[in-house]
Amino acid sequence: PGVTVDTLYVAYPDLAQAYADAVAAGEGPDLVLAPVWWMDGLVGAGVVQPLDDLHSPAEAASYWPAALENFRWQGRLYGLPTHYELVSVFVNRGLADPTAMPATLDAWLAQAQQSPSLGIGLYNNLYHLAWGLPAYGARLFDENGVAVVDRQGDAPGFLRWLRTLSQTPGSYVDPDYGMLKDRFRKGEFAYFVDGPWAIDELRGALGENLAVALLPAGPFGPAQPWLSAEGVMLNPNRTGGQQQMALSLARFLTTAESGAQMAALGRRLPASRNAALGDDPLLQGFARQAVNAQPLPSLPEMAQAWGYG
Repeated sequence: PGVTVDTLYVAYPDLAQAYADAVAAGEGPDLVLAPVWWMDGLVGAGVVQPLDDLHSPAEAASYWPAALENFRWQGRLYGLPTHYELVSVFVNRGLADPTAMPATLDAWLAQAQQSPSLGIGLYNNLYHLAWGLPAYGARLFDENGVAVVDRQGDAPGFLRWLRTLSQTPGSYVDPDYGMLKDRFRKGEFAYFVDGPWAIDELRGALGENLAVALLPAGPFGPAQPWLSAEGVMLNPNRTGGQQQMALSLARFLTTAESGAQMAALGRRLPASRNAALGDDPLLQGFARQAVNAQPLPSLPEMAQAWGYG
């Protein structure tokens, strides 16, 4: 209360560099709202403030754990998450019953093999398929950024599952995202793995027939998609009272009340685990998936991993 907030619009492609340049020159805004994948560059440039000494364990417990972990870099906390995204399963009720979603990946594949209309569309992209690694007991990197995908679990088993699915009539594992979304919108297959960014377009096409279900489990446990967040990071040039005002605004933007407004007006998934999602069953479906989610790895090695898809 009583704080005046001045905002500055910068085109999204220019924001990270403009912010870093301004802070490096001793200026810049008090805080910046940014996606987690900018953190590597911003932390490396020394233009964001560590928050470990400014944030209590009680405050940390108010966020979805995977959302908060997004903003830890090499053990230190650099941001407070406002909202998050992850993938789950969109279901066309006209073709399949979302309440009877197969519980396992093998059962899901067997159902798809029964009829092309029960097919599955998977975008062949690392972010969209990462959920399958923990389902098969594998992970991409260890805590030190060493690739360990071949050292535990059964990652080859997941690849075999994907290959069999891609050979199933009516199902697709394909790098053409637009094609997959268009076929799902037209009712050509029942299931499409995608994120909340697609809600408005898919709901416009399918209306009340659109639902969200959990990703089926694998032989080693639940599917755990990567959860990626956006959040607030602070300018390290600010100290004293100005820093405290910036931190107060960051906390306000990430409260349950602000999260509820974000869900109602922007159809965003709030990072506050206490935020009300209203009566939108699609947002509620993605929130259920977030219970079994892993934070998007905050490792420099991810820059190379993205190069493979």
